Amino acid sequence: MSNKKDFSNIGTMATSRFLSVDNETKPKKEIKEPVKETPKEAIKSKRVNLLIYPDLFDQAKKLAFMNQISFNEYLNRLIALDVEKKKNIIKKYDEIFKE
Repeated sequence: MSNKKDFSNIGTMATSRFLSVDNETKPKKEIKEPVKETPKEAIKSKRVNLLIYPDLFDQAKKLAFMNQISFNEYLNRLIALDVEKKKNIIKKYDEIFKE
């Protein structure tokens, strides 16, 4: 009565099902506007609690996923683009408040 089942390849079968990615379904990196790379010396050390509309959050998470970046990185790039576009306003602020 040696009807033992062979489970020797169970690990490879289980992981291959989850780790295989079809090239057609894999999202591609598509970032519309180039963003300057953050200098390696710069350290993200500021924390922010953000209250956001649920539908806006869901849409932003989808955009971050499709660009293969984290939601945090997506927000950092979005803010960096806005700051870059509005340098003149920041300069005016610095002049008014002597910074």
